[in-house]
Amino acid sequence: MSSEPEKVKLSVEEIVQKDIKKEEEVIEETKKTVAEMEKKKKKSKSWYKSSKSKKKETAEKKAVEEEKKKEELAKKQAEEDKARIEAEKKAAEDAKKKEEERLALEAEAKKKEEEEAKKKEELKKKEEAAMEAKMEKWLLQEEKGEEELRQLMNKHPEQFQNVDPYFFTNTLEKMRSTIETQKALKKVRLEEQRKKADEQRKKAFRKGGNPFGMRLF
Repeated sequence: MSSEPEKVKLSVEEIVQKDIKKEEEVIEETKKTVAEMEKKKKKSKSWYKSSKSKKKETAEKKAVEEEKKKEELAKKQAEEDKARIEAEKKAAEDAKKKEEERLALEAEAKKKEEEEAKKKEELKKKEEAAMEAKMEKWLLQEEKGEEELRQLMNKHPEQFQNVDPYFFTNTLEKMRSTIETQKALKKVRLEEQRKKADEQRKKAFRKGGNPFGMRLF
């Protein structure tokens, strides 16, 4: 009789021990689970923090690279602007130099043209003076006719290359009145000479016994 209660008692203790052990295992398992959860939580925070830091670092690096690119672009743009300004300045200087050279050539050509015109005018006056002198000699002294005068002038065309084309005609027209006046004066002189000769002959005949002053020739 005494052994049965003892077995029952032992069974209760075993049960209690088992329950305690089981509870301890549950608690231990719970602690372990909580520890693992804490570990995972810390790891997750660490990863988040690391990921956030990495993103920030990447963003900062990207910002630095963008700023560097902007500076390089600005520097490149500044160099291009400087090169363009230098090119425009050189082009303007070249254009100015060419314009100055063109104006200098034009001035030189104009000066040369004026000198040539002046020489030609002087030569023209010289030849016209020579031509007028020849015409006066041939017309007034030698009493050449107009056609004969033209022939004489045409024999020496090299002497009158620069003479005005109308100079001959204009000079001839200008000298017509002189020629007519000279002819009239010559006619008057001839008439006076003839009258004087007649008077002298009459006197001579009177002195020589010709009282009536008859003309013998």
